[in-house]
Amino acid sequence: MLSKFLAKEEVANIMFTKADEEKAREFWEEELREKGRAEGRAEVLAEGMKEGLMIAIRNLMKTMKLSAGQAMDALQIPDSDRDAYVSML
Repeated sequence: MLSKFLAKEEVANIMFTKADEEKAREFWEEELREKGRAEGRAEVLAEGMKEGLMIAIRNLMKTMKLSAGQAMDALQIPDSDRDAYVSML
């Protein structure tokens, strides 16, 4: 009789362990998906910022007749970023 009880208890423990593993796996999958979405949003935001600055540089150059350097001065674009913007003009 005791052997039947132990077998059922072992099966119950295995079932709980499997259920816990499944919950943990689902949790971490969702965490990774959310991290990926957050990284994707950050990349899109950074690209949008670059594109917005490019538009602003071009508009200043066209409407105010500024050089690219003067436009970037007006927009306070750091020297370290300027080569990248010049290459996109």
